[in-house]
Amino acid sequence: MEITTFLSKLFKKQSAITHKDIKKYSPASPQILEAGAANGIDTLAFSKLFPDGIIHAFEPVGKNYQILCSAVAKQKNVKTYQLALSDRDGETEIYVSRNTKTEDTVAASSSLLKPKEHLVFHPTIEFNTVEIVPTQTIDSWAQANSITKIDVMWLDMQGMEFKVLKSSPTILKTVLVLYTEVSLREMYEGAPLYKEYRIWLEQQGFKVVKEELPWEDMGNVLFVRK
Repeated sequence: MEITTFLSKLFKKQSAITHKDIKKYSPASPQILEAGAANGIDTLAFSKLFPDGIIHAFEPVGKNYQILCSAVAKQKNVKTYQLALSDRDGETEIYVSRNTKTEDTVAASSSLLKPKEHLVFHPTIEFNTVEIVPTQTIDSWAQANSITKIDVMWLDMQGMEFKVLKSSPTILKTVLVLYTEVSLREMYEGAPLYKEYRIWLEQQGFKVVKEELPWEDMGNVLFVRK
């Protein structure tokens, strides 16, 4: 029994979280907020999976945003924003990543937070460039766009997820499904670790339904409202 339980937990942690997992817990025509849309792969997946839904895709890095817009140009249910969701409104620097080994076209590890252990775990990824980007809280953005609820959130924000959610309690109360990247090490300065983040989300009325934690540095977790 103990071995079976251990293997079950191990499989759960290593099993990838899919878009269909999210659909299982979502309404038929959801309002979806995707932060860290990068090249638009997940944006396209949501657009096709929820043809009657609306996807709000956020990507602050200039070259990423151009790729995103090109990828979703024909998707009528996608709205794009060259904006960094943050814990305050204004402007700030974003540390733009570059993979020196593969020369990726997408700066997927870019963050508003200064890289820390990321430099150790991923030495081929550099952060030698910064951009000045506009920032808004989710609540501020929602109010400006007359949005009263978000059913699903997909957050891939390189350590900023916790700070962003804490700063927008009004919209957070409307969220039913939350997919979020989590930090298992302090990959970026000031990024809280998964345990603290999970406890706080549980206090906000969420529960874990699936973990994807096969790596030592970061992972992904799917939460739903209890």
